[in-house]
Amino acid sequence: MKRALPLLLTYIAVVAIACFLAFVVSQSTASAQIPAQSSKTAIDNAKYASPGTYKTESSLATWRDGSRQRDVPVKHYFPHTTAAKNGAAEVAKFPVILFSHGLGGNREAGKRWAEHWASHGFIVVSVQHMGSDEALWKGAAPRDIPEKMKAG
Repeated sequence: MKRALPLLLTYIAVVAIACFLAFVVSQSTASAQIPAQSSKTAIDNAKYASPGTYKTESSLATWRDGSRQRDVPVKHYFPHTTAAKNGAAEVAKFPVILFSHGLGGNREAGKRWAEHWASHGFIVVSVQHMGSDEALWKGAAPRDIPEKMKAG
């Protein structure tokens, strides 16, 4: 143990110096970029703090993963559009955000974020990851949950 201690202290010192240098470099890079930003960027960022102009809708679906022979539950959130052109519905194009739940979650996770993004004109696809989803802990005894989460 006594021989390993100097090696451990050297390792910690090297990691600390590397982290400090990374921080200094990132701060100098970030401060160099600030003058290039316009005040319009700040206004654009502020408008995303409130709900967007679109009403939102959502739908549930199940995709089939043929190579693994399993179903993949998904939930779509999207802006509601009622625009019509010449009697036919106009097809609108929106950017897509893929949302991934955390360990032990499901396709309903992040609902508030997804609805907010959809209100700003984004389509959000929330995918449920089988094997690391809520099945890890659902129905398990409380004492077994930590071990099941580690296994996930």
